Amino acid sequence: MDPNSKHTYMNKINVLLVLVLGISMVFCDSKKFDIGEDLIDTQSGITIIDTFQVRLSTIKLDSVPTSGTKQLLCGKHSTSVTGSTEIIPYFNFDLGDDLKRITQDDQFDSITLELGYTKYYVGDTTQIQQFSLYQLTDLLDYVKSKTSGDYIYNNSSFPHEDVPLGTVRFYPYVSEDSIEFRLDDTFGLDLINMVLNNSDDLESNARFNRYLRGFMLKSASDSKSIIGFKGDTSGVKINIYTHIIGPGESAKKNYIIPLASEVKTHYNQAVSDRSNTAFAGLSSQNEEIAARNSGNRCFNEGSAGIISRIDFPSLNDVFLFDDRVMIKAQLLFYPSTENNIRLLPQTLSFYESDKHNTIGSQLTTSSGTQQAPVQASLKKRDSSKELYEDIFNLYYAVDITEYLTAKFAGNYYNTQNGLLITIPYSDLQTSADLVILNGENNDLTTYRPQLQLYFLKYE
Repeated sequence: MDPNSKHTYMNKINVLLVLVLGISMVFCDSKKFDIGEDLIDTQSGITIIDTFQVRLSTIKLDSVPTSGTKQLLCGKHSTSVTGSTEIIPYFNFDLGDDLKRITQDDQFDSITLELGYTKYYVGDTTQIQQFSLYQLTDLLDYVKSKTSGDYIYNNSSFPHEDVPLGTVRFYPYVSEDSIEFRLDDTFGLDLINMVLNNSDDLESNARFNRYLRGFMLKSASDSKSIIGFKGDTSGVKINIYTHIIGPGESAKKNYIIPLASEVKTHYNQAVSDRSNTAFAGLSSQNEEIAARNSGNRCFNEGSAGIISRIDFPSLNDVFLFDDRVMIKAQLLFYPSTENNIRLLPQTLSFYESDKHNTIGSQLTTSSGTQQAPVQASLKKRDSSKELYEDIFNLYYAVDITEYLTAKFAGNYYNTQNGLLITIPYSDLQTSADLVILNGENNDLTTYRPQLQLYFLKYE
């Protein structure tokens, strides 16, 4: 297309924009133009092209900040496609107000760790779960950064004692409020003696944290689920139970050591084993594994920092259509059969990216005077079916019209750039959500990712 024809094409686009706005006022109640089935059926000048190439790939982010989040995770989950991911929570405690109230009259009974459920889980909760609590030998501390802030990341770890302070085996009834299990009595007696002897380690929170450096909670190697616990003072606490013998009766006492809230260093570590999968080569953020080389699958996984990338290598062909203008762009992609259908994320987010997989600006769309994030929503082909009845009935759909319109403004699309697909970023930091997507080489054409471009043709 020579410069003059491009100029003519852009002039036609300006004219057609007026036409499009007029159509939108007729067919839409709102000011935002959105093509519906009725409009497609009745307007012969509108065509849909879905033959542009769509390529998916999988990326491992170098790190994800997971410190100070509202949810701690513990356990392990695996699939035949993605391998296994174990989540290990680390946390420490504040001195609080209760500990110093212990007196010589208190007779020690037990010390426990209590974990409050968030009702979140991934995996098979019908299988017995085992957790062990280990005391850290180094102080929990942030990774210092002048540019991105101070965090602890999903790939951070801290050394710990070899012998656990306590172990519990249980069925994870996440409908209950909490689980609580007993710790080593010696640990509790040492804390009481510190109080009774006016230890200097109880002078301040900072001193207490240097004494009680923190803990990690590890699941057994045969774990089949990841469980969520509240990452706040109501969700994680140490209970010291005592009794006081009085005249004719025994009074029971409970002293609480709360999760650290003054300096929120609790975080989730993610340890993945993909050695026997097509994703064994995932190592750094600037290298991706194409779906065509990984069993025609890509995936997103919270806490582990796994996201997907989508590219449109043939999209410059759009400029060959000099007799029409794009008025809508819709992206469709499909969850694979390896997913747990009931645990599929309801939405997915999008970010611009360059050839090095740098996370750029989040895609947004205009809504009046506000900007809202662009998100793909989980939808049903057959509305008469229940949402979780049939995975072949489900797909994700997202409108990327504003994004592509802006990219087409210079009459050239840079195919080295692409889009990153993630579960919502807050979930990427705090959850173990997993979604496996079909790649472009699926044998069933219907379930391949598609870019659908709607054009208004003019004479």
